Amino acid sequence: MLILLKSSLTCQQLFAILNEAMKHKRTRSRPSSFGSFTCRYCGEEFLQANNTHYYCTKRCWKDKHNAERREATALVSPLKKRKCKNPDCNNEFTPNKGNHTFCDPKCRIRIRKNLDPSREGYTTDGHYVGSPRKHNCDVCGKEFIKYSSENTMCSSPKCKAIYRRDLYREKNNCELEKVPCPICGDIYDKWKNHCFANKTCGKELCMEKYQQRKIAHSLETLSDTYVRSQIQSELYRQGTPLTSKDIPQFLVEMKREELLFARKTKEIKKNG
Repeated sequence: MLILLKSSLTCQQLFAILNEAMKHKRTRSRPSSFGSFTCRYCGEEFLQANNTHYYCTKRCWKDKHNAERREATALVSPLKKRKCKNPDCNNEFTPNKGNHTFCDPKCRIRIRKNLDPSREGYTTDGHYVGSPRKHNCDVCGKEFIKYSSENTMCSSPKCKAIYRRDLYREKNNCELEKVPCPICGDIYDKWKNHCFANKTCGKELCMEKYQQRKIAHSLETLSDTYVRSQIQSELYRQGTPLTSKDIPQFLVEMKREELLFARKTKEIKKNG
């Protein structure tokens, strides 16, 4: 029936037809003959879909099972509440294990700053945090104090970004190669096998032209996967969840034409 109506209906009308067709299926698969039921966690009343529907939302179901799990863990290995070792905090908390002495990682970091000069690796209240020693950053060469043998860089975000970049290049066997710029034709160095490699020579004019060419290409072609996801989102907002395989191809073509027309109109308004 949908194939016969292809030339006479718009996408919105086809969405309405699919919505009505899915309502009958949804009504059959989820009978509402069980009546109202009280949620076992929050106590709110809701319409029960089947005889095993005990919670109003999935969040209530998760919170209930997490609470039961915590109670079972406390019975097996009960740990008494203790105070945080941070003198500025002193909050009571339930530890997860025996050596849990801080209520929050921030408290542990604050304690590391209050080191005892007479005892290396200990704080003023006698807590051991590791032996601090001086080390030069492997990236920038700046001297800093580290507490772990695995810490080889300073706390600069720039150094961490450079370290991750070099690690990525080493992992993917990235090498520099000479390639011509697709806009101006000049030769520049480009990283081979790198997903974030420069597409142009780096000139501002070349980068703008490349971006314009990329936008024009995206306006001309839209993949079926993207168009089907747009149709699925519209059907979901209308209350009709539908899989990507159930969407007919002619509906995808009609939706693609609508998206292309909307994008070109927006581009004309922006430039005009």
